[in-house]
Amino acid sequence: LACLNHMVTDALSLVPDSLSYLSRIHTERVFKFCAIPQIMAMATLNELYNNPKVFTGVVKIRKGLSAKIIMDCSSQDSVH
Repeated sequence: LACLNHMVTDALSLVPDSLSYLSRIHTERVFKFCAIPQIMAMATLNELYNNPKVFTGVVKIRKGLSAKIIMDCSSQDSVH
């Protein structure tokens, strides 16, 4: 579990770079195209952290959270 947490933490250390990249996108459609997968990945990393189910099954974010991300991911302010 410690190794998993280390890998997740390492991946999360790249979040500032991802948000910096997103801040440079000014076209809403392109922003959504780029932001939705990034935010979904961050939410998935949150679910993975300290979760022993990773080793025995599939860990996903809930459909409701996925839908909320898709609906709310329209501007830079919405992803911060």
